[in-house]
Amino acid sequence: MPSKSTSRAPKPDSTTGPSTDTAEQGTPTGLFRSTALQQSMGTYLSATVSVRLINYGRILLLSWFMTREQFGLLGVVLHVVNVMTPLCSLGMNEAVVRYVPQHEQNGTLSAFLKRSFILLVGTTTIGVGIFILFSSDLGGFFFAPSFLTEPLTENLAETTRLAQWSGVVIGLTILYFYLMAVIKGLRMFGALSILENSHGLLFLVGGLFAIAIGHLDALTLIAVYALSLAIPIAYFGLGLRQTVRRWNAQTNPVSADDKLMRRLLWFSIWTALAGVTWQALLTYPAWFLNKVHGPKDVAVFTAIRQIAQFILIGGVAVSAVVMTNVTKTWESEGKEAAENKLSLAFRGTGVGLLALCALLALGKDFIILIYRPEYEPGSDILPLLLLFFLMAAFLAFLPGHFHLREKTWFIVWPWVIGVASNVFLAFWLAGPKLLLLRESAIWVACQPFASAIFTEGFSNLGSAAWCGVFAMAIATSTCVALIRARCSRLDQGTYVVLASALLLAMKWWILLIGSVLFMLMAFRTNLIFQPDERRKVLGYVSGSLGYVPLLKILVRRNQRDE
Repeated sequence: MPSKSTSRAPKPDSTTGPSTDTAEQGTPTGLFRSTALQQSMGTYLSATVSVRLINYGRILLLSWFMTREQFGLLGVVLHVVNVMTPLCSLGMNEAVVRYVPQHEQNGTLSAFLKRSFILLVGTTTIGVGIFILFSSDLGGFFFAPSFLTEPLTENLAETTRLAQWSGVVIGLTILYFYLMAVIKGLRMFGALSILENSHGLLFLVGGLFAIAIGHLDALTLIAVYALSLAIPIAYFGLGLRQTVRRWNAQTNPVSADDKLMRRLLWFSIWTALAGVTWQALLTYPAWFLNKVHGPKDVAVFTAIRQIAQFILIGGVAVSAVVMTNVTKTWESEGKEAAENKLSLAFRGTGVGLLALCALLALGKDFIILIYRPEYEPGSDILPLLLLFFLMAAFLAFLPGHFHLREKTWFIVWPWVIGVASNVFLAFWLAGPKLLLLRESAIWVACQPFASAIFTEGFSNLGSAAWCGVFAMAIATSTCVALIRARCSRLDQGTYVVLASALLLAMKWWILLIGSVLFMLMAFRTNLIFQPDERRKVLGYVSGSLGYVPLLKILVRRNQRDE
């Protein structure tokens, strides 16, 4: 680790504004200033909810106006983009988030960003170039159903064009995520909130324009998506560049003995593998469903995923805020303080997300009414998809133990094992082998018991959902085992939260009773929180709510009225 520079500027007090000395040093103020934990949480979580509502509004509109085939195909394309983005960038963005606080602390941020961006552009150019060069073969592999007697995509030219535009979007997404990574690492959550909302609004407006002119095919929407990325990248990228150039305390050169590029690449390679396998774990059920049953079933699956994905988005948003602060705590206060903060954040977030999941699962028959009637079969798989994304949200937190210790190779194994499990399970439970399995003696014997306990069986959609749940559960268990073996012991409350998530796979009456008991455990016993931890969690929540823009406006209005 480079030695700390003595020429750093003093940190501004985020609650009182920058001092005169800070202003003279060019420390970021205004939109690009860093914020404290509670302010970051309130600002970014409210912005995340706003972004998710914007995106969900777009999805809802497209599900009503697009054909099910084109809507499903659009979902598959976006899944492919998510999988290929970390591969083509070598996972550089995760490394940037990890090392930005360190270089900020050492006053070498400007040099670090310059080198890391050059490295990112080089890896991205190679990765995206290969993707576009082999777009004909990749288009058929990713987008054309394989098990249908009559493929639903028109011809090879269509899948090739989809692959080519996917390559363009992958390149832009990498730049967008790099920009987000730097802003996250510097705890500039006000700028991050506006960045994400602007991207979501631009995509929504572009979707409305496509509806108005009647061009509602997957290819058009992918082009609109590319434009919605390019505009925020240009605006916020230039703004961040000017901000860092004015930051006088960050102009120190990187130490000559600091093997920056080697460390960055080593961290990035492992996070790239983790990112690719993580996205494959999230998207494989939908991709395999397209291969077996075509994009019409994927359309229903994708529409219901958008509801359940609120859980993952919330978990990732909290994790993004927490991990930057935990990393800062690791650097300044030490191991024990950082791990305690990470554990408490996991348990507090887990309790809140499980409560929200239970409400959504119990209200599934009403929620499905917002879609066209042909999407109604999707209500049966909503609880399973909620469980899938809840465990995915857990996995947004748990690898933080590996990040802190820079043991990034451990992050890969849960995802690899999860993806391998998904491939195996999909072959037997969601593909042609399912009919054979249903005739086995074990299946016939277990069927009555399973149907009395679990919420959904093995229909086309149900099979894909169950495969995802099983694979995510295996990945989560693997991650927990590695943390215990290589990092630290997890506390009792963490295990209670992990186990209670399984309630979502049960019949509604079991879920209802179990959820009530779980909340009583959280707030009336010491199984999950100690009394002082409960007070901290409630304090973080109330403090964060004070920075939610809508609530701030209401409070100020009440104060004026008084």
